[in-house]
Amino acid sequence: MIPILLAGLAIGAVVVVACWDDILDFMRSFAKAVWEKLRRFAHGVQVLVKKLGEKLGFKTKAYYEKNNEWYEETTTRKIDASEVPAHILRKAKPTQEVEITDEFDNELEMAYAS
Repeated sequence: MIPILLAGLAIGAVVVVACWDDILDFMRSFAKAVWEKLRRFAHGVQVLVKKLGEKLGFKTKAYYEKNNEWYEETTTRKIDASEVPAHILRKAKPTQEVEITDEFDNELEMAYAS
């Protein structure tokens, strides 16, 4: 019985050694495929969480660096007309956006000046 087991073990070892490169290639391709699936799944979860946050009205921010400069990115959210300042509502037309960047910059400068 033991000689048969040892012979089987020896044959198995010879097969593994002979096919070692193929085994390693298979393991690498398998690990790469699993990693890609996990990466896609994680991205899908990230998108789902972001979309749910947008539906629930949560404000999200993202910070990132590009060319040695830091950026803050915020998402938009739907608000009620009562939350919009009156001076902006007076300027707004129902079918177009209103550019208030200069006014907002002036308000920020006044806020930081005081």
